[in-house]
Amino acid sequence: MDRRLRRRALPRRRAHAAITGSDTSFGYVVTLVRTDNGRYLSQMANRCDVCTVKEALTSATQAAIDLLTAVPETLPDEDAAARAEAARAEKTHLAAQAATRRHHTRLGLTTLLTGVAVAAAGTVLYVTRDHADYGLATVAAGGGLALGGAISLTF
Repeated sequence: MDRRLRRRALPRRRAHAAITGSDTSFGYVVTLVRTDNGRYLSQMANRCDVCTVKEALTSATQAAIDLLTAVPETLPDEDAAARAEAARAEKTHLAAQAATRRHHTRLGLTTLLTGVAVAAAGTVLYVTRDHADYGLATVAAGGGLALGGAISLTF
């Protein structure tokens, strides 16, 4: 059945009543239940130790009428709060994920550029200091940093 048609065809709430008793002692419970999700909206219960069946039925009927008139025409959407919380959590998660991605990109780029600068400094040391070993070590360290930064940016 189409959802709009079902909303019009089916009642949005239903009253359930239970009356118990023996001799002159009666009790009743009237429960108002939502038909769309099965949750109860409200409930009234009462007990009469000395009354007739007619008085018990009148009290139960009046309780059902009171429950039905107290319910607003538009029922609250109980799942709206859960949907709003899920949307808020998703938005927060996506913002945190984007911030993490930007942080990693900055870190990778900084490492790459630092590695290139250190390798360039090592090259200058190697050339100006008559092929010194520490110049080659500095070039290798800079190359390692640059490689680490490039790998970090790749993944």
